[in-house]
Amino acid sequence: MILVEIGTAIIIAAIFYGVFQLMHHRERRRGALSIFLIILFGAWAGGIWLTPLGPSYGSIYLLPFILGGVVVSLIVLAFSRDPQPRNREETLDLLDRIEAERNVEKIAFISMNLYLKCLMIFLILAVVLRYVLA
Repeated sequence: MILVEIGTAIIIAAIFYGVFQLMHHRERRRGALSIFLIILFGAWAGGIWLTPLGPSYGSIYLLPFILGGVVVSLIVLAFSRDPQPRNREETLDLLDRIEAERNVEKIAFISMNLYLKCLMIFLILAVVLRYVLA
């Protein structure tokens, strides 16, 4: 049962991660594995903790896995940015903002890393607790 659940979560996470990558149009992305793992554990935790909804395929209800993946993907998407300028004016504005945010960026990077690590630990604990308490 656990293998079927993790397989389902991996497939859902791969789909949402692919959509996430398509939305950002970047060739190389730092932290790609971390983003995939966060979506994976979010889908897995949602699949095993949410009330079974929708049609079942064997003993697996797909809708909770999808909802968990959607919620975590939206959280990750909300904290990511893709600041590609469209014209010269936006490029100059972007350069001014980059200069002004240089010091803030270090603090934000540390804060986001801490937040994402805490989120991943929480999701892993949710998965483990579900199997321990079941």
